[in-house]
Amino acid sequence: MNTTYAQEQESLARVLRDKIFKYKAARPNLSSSQIASKFGMSSSTFCRLENLDIKTPTFDQIIKVFNGTGSDEDLITYLKRNYPRLVEVFNESISNGVSPFMNQDLCEYLESPSTSKIMVLAGSKSGLPIDLVKEEFGNNGVKVCDDLYEKGILVINENNYFINSEVKGVTNKTILDLIKNSANDFFDLEGLNNGDSLNYLSFRSESIDLDRVYPQIVSLLKETNTQIKSIMDNPDNMGESTVFVGMISDSIIRNTICKEKEVLQ
Repeated sequence: MNTTYAQEQESLARVLRDKIFKYKAARPNLSSSQIASKFGMSSSTFCRLENLDIKTPTFDQIIKVFNGTGSDEDLITYLKRNYPRLVEVFNESISNGVSPFMNQDLCEYLESPSTSKIMVLAGSKSGLPIDLVKEEFGNNGVKVCDDLYEKGILVINENNYFINSEVKGVTNKTILDLIKNSANDFFDLEGLNNGDSLNYLSFRSESIDLDRVYPQIVSLLKETNTQIKSIMDNPDNMGESTVFVGMISDSIIRNTICKEKEVLQ
């Protein structure tokens, strides 16, 4: 019997809970907060997974529990055999340039407001010039870059910092945090208001027929994303200015009883 993506998520949530129970039983001297720290997640998320309050775990949560508890089998192999729909979503993510199975340290620094600007600049094709770090970020920025270099997250090439290509790949949560951080840190609202900036801002919410209309919206966003990616990846378009583009869309109200559902885009 074929299962849906949602059913596989709920099943896997129970697997994660059972792994946590087994891990805790074998280590009675460790508290939940200590284990959560070892797994690289917050205590609140750990407890929600343990209590099965999270019925649709993210890839990031799946990875952390599997890595934390230890597994006799490769995670991808396990998922392919038991959760084929989840793997389909994973493969789709890969085709869109997003890898849910990645270096956790990279995501941590990309998500953190204190380091995301450095990481975004170092992730561009031109990189982050070393001599710009102190001018832009001060002594603390120099220390951050030194630490990231020592950890192998950043590499140096021709006096520029770059994100190490061997640890590239981010989760969807990281992308969401990057959009939020970039909007807060980089967006020139004053320039937009004065009309002397090339930046762009748009927001629209509306009640729609979710099943009929929303797939069209998502398809349009994906098509636009592909076009933007093609422009930005074209080597002929490379320059010294780093820009960011973010697109985000979801339903605001998820109550299935409600006939009118709003959409954020």
